[in-house]
Amino acid sequence: MERGKPLDNCRWCGGFLNSNLKIHFILSFKPFIPKTLCDKCESLFTLPSREESCVDCGRFQASQKRCQDCEKWLNQKQQLNNQALYLYHGIIKEYLERYKFKGDYRLHSLFQTRINSLIEADELVVPIPVTKSTMKQRHFNQVTGILGEIEFLDCLVAKPKAQAQSEKGRNERINAQQPFEINQKLVSKIKSQKVVLIDDVYTTGTTLHYAAQLLRENGAQSVRSITLAR
Repeated sequence: MERGKPLDNCRWCGGFLNSNLKIHFILSFKPFIPKTLCDKCESLFTLPSREESCVDCGRFQASQKRCQDCEKWLNQKQQLNNQALYLYHGIIKEYLERYKFKGDYRLHSLFQTRINSLIEADELVVPIPVTKSTMKQRHFNQVTGILGEIEFLDCLVAKPKAQAQSEKGRNERINAQQPFEINQKLVSKIKSQKVVLIDDVYTTGTTLHYAAQLLRENGAQSVRSITLAR
């Protein structure tokens, strides 16, 4: 596909895609990111309710109270605001199964338009990396994939690990050690920047909090995150 060129068909159902530009997007002065989902398919994915989700991470619950995971991070003086696109159930789980675990890379940029709408014009986009072993097995980083045509800085490097995050229990994830390093050649591009981290799924927040901590230590002015699901 030619970069920046509108698509004619929905990537999920194959139906007609209306890619007309809205006036608020034109006035945002952001680069044009082609729409990949039709309105009907987009409505199938469940949006989180502000009234029924954690104020910090977007976890689905009965109120806007800070959830237990976020209370734990706050006690460690590591607060991070996360914005999740969708709730992790139903069709979003089907999408991740097909894309991430079965390797259907045709679906990689399905949500690039929606992700782009949540990124501020002055923010530096930083994706969560995968290890070399995961890249060798999967042949792609699912996080840089979902960004599609959105520009990003690939400044985080994943340390080798014995076990994948998806195979770990909740306590193992929470008590993990720093899994990332900074690409020293790109440190100067991080300093004084407003960073938005991107990941596919927020589970306990361990991955994103460690990444945010490392970016702050290397001069980032502020760090927040956007995930596909919570």
